[in-house]
Amino acid sequence: MNLTTIYAEYARLSPSYHQLKDEIVFSVEEALRKNGIAFHLVEGRVKSIDSLITKSEQNQIEEPFDEILDICGVRIIALFNSDLEACERVIEEIFEIKDIDKKTTKQPDSQFEYMSDHYIATLPTDFSGPRYDGIKGIQFEIQIRTIATHAWATISHYLDYKSQNAIPSNLRKDFYALNALFYLADSHFEQFFQASQKTRELTLEKSQSEGGIANEEINFDTVSTFLSQNYPDRVVSEPSFISELVDELVASEYRTISELSDDMRRAEVAFRYYEEELPPPSGKYHDVGVVRVSLEMVNPIFREKRRTSGEEYAKYQIFISPLDN
Repeated sequence: MNLTTIYAEYARLSPSYHQLKDEIVFSVEEALRKNGIAFHLVEGRVKSIDSLITKSEQNQIEEPFDEILDICGVRIIALFNSDLEACERVIEEIFEIKDIDKKTTKQPDSQFEYMSDHYIATLPTDFSGPRYDGIKGIQFEIQIRTIATHAWATISHYLDYKSQNAIPSNLRKDFYALNALFYLADSHFEQFFQASQKTRELTLEKSQSEGGIANEEINFDTVSTFLSQNYPDRVVSEPSFISELVDELVASEYRTISELSDDMRRAEVAFRYYEEELPPPSGKYHDVGVVRVSLEMVNPIFREKRRTSGEEYAKYQIFISPLDN
């Protein structure tokens, strides 16, 4: 196929490749969310005409639109190594898989092999109708990699060194060390994630035991558990809001869940009257809002950290329980 023919064929097929790319990205994102799989990004691209020609010339390809299978490519960037298998199951459920190259399960042959899994696939035959008529038979590539691997691949791409031999000898040690650091980061992110999941499970188990979590330190896991147990009928706040609350509690010298619980009990009646008379636009405070308003009523240090005057709470002070002796 000569260059004139390649340009003409690319112009003809390019809209279909872009439509296919958008369809794959949409389908993958929807499936990941439906299955509750957290991910960083799903991105797609259509290989440019210059890139297509370069790859054809380098590999002596005569029929690029038949032989080059990654003209349309999509990449799933997962958070942790343990998410890769879940992402792969989603891919295998959605699309018809033609070929698989799983680099994440084998030792790389060189420092330039990025640990990602590659799938060659097509849309399934049950994707029917005018929307799919022009794209159903086109093969495409899906890559799945972690965010740490993606970071290393992206950075190293801009270092200009495309092979080991291209790296000046005085830089090779540092290059290999960087590669190892990203590999270790991937492993340690996974270890930390698994450990954090285990800690949350243990916190929940302890909260349901006779002793509870009263004497546990203030942190994200203990405060989240405290909120879910004490305010199950309230809207659950975003994790970022719970983290902000934890910082406010620590800055206000709360050290244990028991200290927090004591002040919440003191403000319980006062808060109830306050919310009845001055409800938020939604009608009820979310769980973090309950804690903030209650502590602003009873704790001047918390009020100071929140930079509120407390004047609006003055009429409710008579409903606050006294400090325990």
